[in-house]
Amino acid sequence: MALTIRQVRHFIATAETGRVSAAAAGLNVTQSAVTASIKALEAEIGRKLFDRHSNGVTLTFDGQQFLQRARAIEASVADATRGPHRWEHRLMAPWTLPSAIPWPAIPPVRVGNGPTDMVMPPREW
Repeated sequence: MALTIRQVRHFIATAETGRVSAAAAGLNVTQSAVTASIKALEAEIGRKLFDRHSNGVTLTFDGQQFLQRARAIEASVADATRGPHRWEHRLMAPWTLPSAIPWPAIPPVRVGNGPTDMVMPPREW
């Protein structure tokens, strides 16, 4: 079995709330789904991530270490799934016309319609 983003999200929510029930409510899933997800995650990585108590859960040392990695995983997945990235490059060119000559405002010049656009900004006075 492989690590899933669902397991990572369930783990982070449980770690942040300190309660499986609160994590489940925040994620809009059942408590048993979060519990099963965390148990599968612990089995997958071979580490106990939480100490379970009657009033909630606390992170073990391994859980604290994994929380840092889990947040990085979640951020990376969020960044990757934001959709196609559009990059804009600004070209800066020296203007050779003397500043004493009146020059009308020129709109930016845009080249390209793919994931990269080249933009030459207008000269500002």
